Amino acid sequence: MWIGGIANAQTVAVLEHPQCKVTNERVIRPLFSLTPSGWRSLKSEPGTAKTASSWRGLDASDTPFIVETLKAPPRPKDDWVFARDYFLTPRKSSELPGLPNVRKKYAGWCEPPPNAPIVLVSAESSTPKRLQLETAPPDEVDKEKILRALIKTYDSKRLCTNEEKPTPIRLRASDLIFEANIRMATGTRLVGVNLKRPVFECDSELGATDLPRWFSVEREVRYLGKAMELIDAIDVNSNGALTVFFWYSGYNEDGYVLVDQSLKKPVRYTWKYH
Repeated sequence: MWIGGIANAQTVAVLEHPQCKVTNERVIRPLFSLTPSGWRSLKSEPGTAKTASSWRGLDASDTPFIVETLKAPPRPKDDWVFARDYFLTPRKSSELPGLPNVRKKYAGWCEPPPNAPIVLVSAESSTPKRLQLETAPPDEVDKEKILRALIKTYDSKRLCTNEEKPTPIRLRASDLIFEANIRMATGTRLVGVNLKRPVFECDSELGATDLPRWFSVEREVRYLGKAMELIDAIDVNSNGALTVFFWYSGYNEDGYVLVDQSLKKPVRYTWKYH
């Protein structure tokens, strides 16, 4: 799990391998900007993506680094193409830090990338710093609440195992794997849930269960999203308020998702392939 902290960010990007490229090149994809009214996706405000040519990040050993980019390319006229294909090219690719994707995560339309994505901030922001996060497992009461909330997120409410001969199963709290259980400054927790055994919706033609699924856990459990793999959690204003970044991959859709300290509606930067 790659967890870092970034102060005073205005624009956030990722250093990534674009999906389905023959080479192993890495690019910088601007994603979100912080405005007085909160986080906005650059997919809806694409002009902002051209503002930064220098970006800050942390390598795998916590050492700060800066990436300079070439002149930003012209914005594609088609918004659909912009979301998928607009990114910035680093000046010196040979000097980019590695973050080997050992667990083979962050797969999308194509295979998992050789390196995990690294969150960057525009260079006018402060140097990133690492944070210590509380990630204790949920207690038994919360596990049961999360289980009930998880089951409700599936349309059919029925899950099966054995694709050749679908057999309905009853999930138990002991079947859950907790990808993360992050306590926010407000006391609310952000919990990611996976399953110990492969299952699928009994009545679904697609068959996928779209995991991990994420929840806001307080007195009540609120569903935030599916098929989201944690990339990073950052402190934007050095005040202990985390902003969490995910990789998302669904049917004909890949991209990134941001969840801020409020744990309300996620902000998405995603694209389609056809």
